[in-house]
Amino acid sequence: MLSLCAQDLTCSRAHALESSEFSTIWLRLNSHSLTKFICAIYVSPNSYDYSKLFAYLTSKAEYILSLYPFAQISILGDFNLHHLLWLSSPFTDHPGELAFNFAIFHYLEQLVQHPTRIPDRPGDTPSILDLFFISNPSAYAVNISSPLGSSDHNRSPKRRCLWRFTSAKWGDLRRYYADFP
Repeated sequence: MLSLCAQDLTCSRAHALESSEFSTIWLRLNSHSLTKFICAIYVSPNSYDYSKLFAYLTSKAEYILSLYPFAQISILGDFNLHHLLWLSSPFTDHPGELAFNFAIFHYLEQLVQHPTRIPDRPGDTPSILDLFFISNPSAYAVNISSPLGSSDHNRSPKRRCLWRFTSAKWGDLRRYYADFP
């Protein structure tokens, strides 16, 4: 158990909420006035049983609220789904509908409202890749910044150079590295 004395906060892993079927980790944060559960999840693009996934998440949310009626719940991660109105996707797929209905049913809001992915191929558009469902959005502020490394998840105000290796020029690459901070 991790204890942050300055904030009188304890953090522990909630192993009992986790499942071997899904890539999740659950954390429980406690302070003198608040209990919060955070679930980080990754869903492979090859996943197909989203109904089972959202049934699992529903059962865990209901279990948490049965024990801690005033707990805040956050579920975040890469779900690999699409929703036209919600995730800046060009279409809505069945998993996107299931996620949307799950969020509405549990009074969760999608916290991230701006694109987190910069397109790197012609024809792609900026999109929101990651979901951040939260039960108390007014307590948070979103700040999207450039990641470390070569991820395409960002919304950088700085100039970003995308390299298409089939048409890259070595002189341009040298200039890019010379300007790199």
